[in-house]
Amino acid sequence: MRDFISNHRGPGRLPLLFLFAALLLLWSERPAQALTAQIAPEQIDINLLYHGGKITVSGAGDATDDFIVKITAPDGASHLKYKGKAAGIFWMKLGEITFEHIPALYKVFSSNRLASILNTEALDAYRLGYASLAKQVEISAEHMTPDKKRWFSELVRFKEQDNLYTVQEGTMTRSHTPDKNTFSMEIDWPYQARPGIYTVEILAVRDGHVVDKKEKFLTVRQSGLVKQLAGLAFDRAALYGVIAVVIALVSGFAVGAVFKGGGSH
Repeated sequence: MRDFISNHRGPGRLPLLFLFAALLLLWSERPAQALTAQIAPEQIDINLLYHGGKITVSGAGDATDDFIVKITAPDGASHLKYKGKAAGIFWMKLGEITFEHIPALYKVFSSNRLASILNTEALDAYRLGYASLAKQVEISAEHMTPDKKRWFSELVRFKEQDNLYTVQEGTMTRSHTPDKNTFSMEIDWPYQARPGIYTVEILAVRDGHVVDKKEKFLTVRQSGLVKQLAGLAFDRAALYGVIAVVIALVSGFAVGAVFKGGGSH
């Protein structure tokens, strides 16, 4: 009788075991959360009251992902003047150092230390961090052979002072859920940045590899009276010069009147 009950119940457990195994398999093969990203605003207008702005970069990825945001201008050339002693006596400007294949603006933010989530080859491939950026820059100078490491550091220092270069590792905050990570960060946009189209790259990093990438574009443009004056400066330089002088004279009279009125009390 016991043998009959045992043999009768045994096969009934098999479907439950298969179901449990299937559920485990489905869970282990859960598709990774695809990277999503957006920026706001997508356009910044330079007007008479403009003094920089703010942009927000946000998105989501898989529950194990780290994130990197890189904002760059198109590659071009930058220049620095260098000083030295003329005839071994007087300090003066001796020449110009030119940096080729370098963006005018370069900003990198990450949710973890770059070196801890990507190897050197990947950092170089995506130009992440000053060390990787320096490897792709060509430097030349008048009347000397420049020390590349020294002068690249000088360029970065000047760019950082103008808030045009930034590398902030581990500053992005992630919000964790069982299925995904989300992020949102506000970035100060420098008024020193020129009008143009800037590329915003958002990278998802998992197990030491970039597994997904989104690319957005930020347009910075002149608007209103600033745009009209800029057009005059290029198209009708003489008229622009007259207007600039008139504006300067009016501003000077206005300031003088304010101070004179204030001093009479």
